[in-house]
Amino acid sequence: MNSLKPTHRAQFRKRQRWGYSFRPNLSLRVGSAGDGHAGYLIETNEDGFRDSSSLASFRASSKEKWLIIGCSFIAGVGVRAADRVFDLIQLWNTDRVFYNAGLPGSGHDQQLLILEDLIARAEPDYVLFAPYTGCALRNLDAWRRSYDELHGTDHAQSKPRFEVVNGELVLAKASPVCAGLIAADNRLGSNFQGRITRYARHLNLQVGMPVHPVYDKIYTGRDPVGLELMKRIIGRILETANKHSAEVVTMPLLARWDVRRGYSPPASRFFTALSNESSIWNVDLWPLFEALPKNVRRQCFLVSDGHYSRLGHRLIADYVFRNDLLLLRQ
Repeated sequence: MNSLKPTHRAQFRKRQRWGYSFRPNLSLRVGSAGDGHAGYLIETNEDGFRDSSSLASFRASSKEKWLIIGCSFIAGVGVRAADRVFDLIQLWNTDRVFYNAGLPGSGHDQQLLILEDLIARAEPDYVLFAPYTGCALRNLDAWRRSYDELHGTDHAQSKPRFEVVNGELVLAKASPVCAGLIAADNRLGSNFQGRITRYARHLNLQVGMPVHPVYDKIYTGRDPVGLELMKRIIGRILETANKHSAEVVTMPLLARWDVRRGYSPPASRFFTALSNESSIWNVDLWPLFEALPKNVRRQCFLVSDGHYSRLGHRLIADYVFRNDLLLLRQ
């Protein structure tokens, strides 16, 4: 088993269609994300996903099959695989099997491409679309920044990106990443906030959170380009699932800056409206967080990077399971 600092290169490899993916058959222990444990193990299967099952064994299962697509929140960055939402639900309900195809740092665009590549091989009964609310903003990016903690340097990783051309969703040509752009960005100090954030994480301090995240503008329509692109991508996800006789269930994963306010965040309202318009089932997590005391809400997220803590995963799993939210889809 490898034991390295959690650098991007240690965990991920370039993948032409998706931009990047976990390295297959990985066994890597990474440091604690500040959740009171010494670290956790990242293990991936032969397909490069953080799931103990192979895609072939998932497909062959006689149980109700759920293919999960999303980002780092559903992939479980910061916690052991056994502590994640759907690993817990699968433990409590053995009539279902879940395949976690979450890719950290991904947008809806990459999640769509992963679905298109996997669905025929997986033959799921259900596709669970569980992106973090900020994934909507990533749809507009042509590349992603990653920080190499081992060498203290920033790197850019190109990613696929869609555009809406004449009302149609088109996969744009990949843009070459200019290394000099990031170097200049650092020299000019525009990455100062990022360095301060990383230093705060090192000290295990709470970093500042925006009252209104930038991606709110997409969900409310104040960013019409971002909204149109997101709608087209989600529409294609629904079409892909329908083509393969799979039902889609959405479950937007709320970030800590979504739940700190006293009202339902725009992302929750958007997916609720989508559910009504498209006749798909949506699992709204806002009622869970709304009912929690503020100090417990804070404990649901890792101080260091904002991902769900073990408590956060367990509370969400318990909420979904206890209320039979996956059974009410009919």
